[in-house]
Order: sequence, then C-alpha cells, then structure tokens
Amino acid sequence: QKRKFAIVGSRRTSPQIVKLTERYARELAKYFVVVSGLAEGGDTAALTGAAESGNAISVLAYGFDHVYPESNRNLMHALEKSGLLVSEYTPQTKPRNYYFPLRNRVIAGLCDGVLVVSGGERSGTRITADLAWEYGRDVFAFPYSVGVPSGVGCNAIIKEYAKLTDNLVDITSAFGINLTEAEEIS
Repeated sequence: QKRKFAIVGSRRTSPQIVKLTERYARELAKYFVVVSGLAEGGDTAALTGAAESGNAISVLAYGFDHVYPESNRNLMHALEKSGLLVSEYTPQTKPRNYYFPLRNRVIAGLCDGVLVVSGGERSGTRITADLAWEYGRDVFAFPYSVGVPSGVGCNAIIKEYAKLTDNLVDITSAFGINLTEAEEIS
C-alpha cells in the first residue's frame, strides 16, 4: 500500500506555481498517492500532475452528483477512471462554502505529509496545513517573496512549523526516498 501525500493550494495560484505544482505532483505520484481537493488553482494542478499515473485521490466537499468548479469536469471524469474520488456527503449534496473547511480535515487525515503550494493568511490551505500538523504529519511549503498575496500563508507556516521546500528532495528525503541528481526536479 502506497503512502499518501497531499498537495494543496489556493484558487489564486500563479501560472508559474501551477506548472511547478504539476511537475512536483507527477514526480511524487511515483512514490505516493497524491491527495488534494478539486478546487481551481493549486488543487487542480496537483491532481492534473498525478492523474496520469492513477495515483490520485480527490476529496470532494459535495456529493458525487455535482462538479465544482465546472471547469474541472474532465479532471473529475479522469479521476473516476484512474484514481479515486472521496466524499462524506450524499450524492445529491450541493457545494456549500462551509463544506470546504470540513473537507480539509479529511485531506489532512488521509495523508502522511502535505505540501502547501500557495495560500493566503486565512485560506483553506492554512486549515489543511494546521490540521495536518496537529495530526503529526510532515508539512512542507513553497517559500514566497515578501508581499506576494498568494504566498503569505506559506511564509507564515514556514515561520511556525512547515519545512521550506524549494526542491523535490526536501520532501522525498523526509520519507526515506533517495533521489539521484538526475531524478531531482526543482
């Protein structure tokens, strides 16, 4: 049974970080099942990167009769075929704002570690990171330049408990996975 590793990010994730997140997820899916939500931005990038391998789990904040956001319909169908969709709600349950923070506790509980790729100071990614930390999971975060709104949450958790992550080895080495220089991405 493969370990699970969550990758979460905000809806306001820059195109550069989206590309980097897809690459990280693609590589991490070789060693872990990648877990995320299905929100736009960082979550979508994580699942897009991992979906091809089939090592992807999306935790939904609504029932299976719905797709949110609509732009992720194809990704959701891809995960139905070669991944896993999980929901604690009945199929007809519609997305509601207050379901998303509740969903984040499931993501934190499923994973052995979590990478936060973007997030504001009071974002859902912060909720996931805080819960994962409380559950004894390893928490990693991309560092951001001063003043970048989508990175304020990442920098805050790095100050408090997260491991600054600027290459894949920062994550894999924490789990005893030894990448060669040829395999390493940054």
